[in-house]
Amino acid sequence: MGLTPRPDRRGGTRGRGDVPGPPHVRGPGPLGAPLRGPDPSTGEGEDRPDIEALLKAAGLVHEGVEDRIGEAVVAGLDSRVVGTASVEGFGELGHLRSVAVDQEFRGGGLGILLVARAAAVARDRGCTQLYAVTEDAASFFERLGFRPIGPKDALPEPIARTPMVRGQCSEDAVALQLALA
Repeated sequence: MGLTPRPDRRGGTRGRGDVPGPPHVRGPGPLGAPLRGPDPSTGEGEDRPDIEALLKAAGLVHEGVEDRIGEAVVAGLDSRVVGTASVEGFGELGHLRSVAVDQEFRGGGLGILLVARAAAVARDRGCTQLYAVTEDAASFFERLGFRPIGPKDALPEPIARTPMVRGQCSEDAVALQLALA
């Protein structure tokens, strides 16, 4: 099955024939792409199966997606979700989680776009600090300006006590922080 290229702003197309154009990031914020989510009224619940599949393929926690679907930022190509990130808010603290990109689209900057959009969402919601915890992607987050703050126990209490951090992150997980203000 071939992918149909999307028209670009000049009326041309990105990609030719069976070569897909770049994925399309959807989510709130100032990055200019047509957006969807995290606004429950926009119907992103239809993305749930794709988001769960992406998280599962990446070895990330996929249970509970339905509870946080309204916090998701997604990148789509045609009707397929090829990337996702999510932000949980705790007042001025944000927890970046569930960052995953389809294997076919890794290495092209899509993860960077998703994290940037998620950070914009967190900032728009009043967060001044964004935290991530990872077992194998610390260098990715550091390239984006996050700084390591120690093991998962170094996370602020509201984030450290979430079921995901308490129950799913190993003792080897690294906590990172990004100042948003």
